[in-house]
Amino acid sequence: GMGLIATNTYAVPEMLYHGENGVLLHHPFLKPEVLYGKKRANQPLKRENLVIVFNGEIYNYKEIKEKLKSLGYKFSTNSDTETLLWAYKEWGKDCLQFLRGMFAFCIYDEEKKELFLC
Repeated sequence: GMGLIATNTYAVPEMLYHGENGVLLHHPFLKPEVLYGKKRANQPLKRENLVIVFNGEIYNYKEIKEKLKSLGYKFSTNSDTETLLWAYKEWGKDCLQFLRGMFAFCIYDEEKKELFLC
């Protein structure tokens, strides 16, 4: 089938996601979580059926994270990337109304075979 390629030629295996139907996601930059040794949010980041590639910063991610925790979500990193992924799982595209920051991201849903770009 037809697929989407969002990558460059400098990919390393740890920064690639290759899904079904030719979907290939790559993140060419290291986020501060990776550079400064916080709990790692290497990208692409996969949780359940969702995969995210994210660049930017969500200024209010801690508040969003607390709301998601109160709804039962579990976090394994201290990153805005994982927070954004769970926010999308909970609210879908409506998660955008809660975000304050500068960002661009792509989320691929393996079950629905949908790609959400913002």
